[in-house]
Amino acid sequence: MGHIKTTPIESVRNISKEDFIKNYYKPQKPVLIEGLTENWAAFQKWNLDYIQQHAGDQIVPLYNNEPTKGKQNSAEPATEMKMADYIELIKTKPTDLRIFFYDLKVKLPELLKDFEYPDIVSNKAPIEKHHLFPFEYLKKIGYTSTRDTNQIANYAL
Repeated sequence: MGHIKTTPIESVRNISKEDFIKNYYKPQKPVLIEGLTENWAAFQKWNLDYIQQHAGDQIVPLYNNEPTKGKQNSAEPATEMKMADYIELIKTKPTDLRIFFYDLKVKLPELLKDFEYPDIVSNKAPIEKHHLFPFEYLKKIGYTSTRDTNQIANYAL
């Protein structure tokens, strides 16, 4: 694997839609927008205990770091378990298991009221906007594998 080219990331506290599009979105330049979530209910409420309480009985697909072999489907989870059990696992010890392909808007639609997407990019539906930031930047710096970009984007979010 080659070297990763890094780029300093600017940080802003407030930004207009016009400035964001001109200075960051169009040139596909990453930016950290500080304080963007401070007014969301999710900022105060969401933690592992809260998610465990609301989704504990749901079965979640878990993926590990093993590469796929032969004709194995890369979208196939390594295992599945209840969300409550997974949260207990990550509270108690390190694991390479991670949740992936878990659709928040389908599985926990009541949580969607706890946050809002800023009106700073395009006319895409709000739930799709988060995909614009990391994926396009990652493509620009050379990550073309869907698996790699998805994993990196998950950590970035």
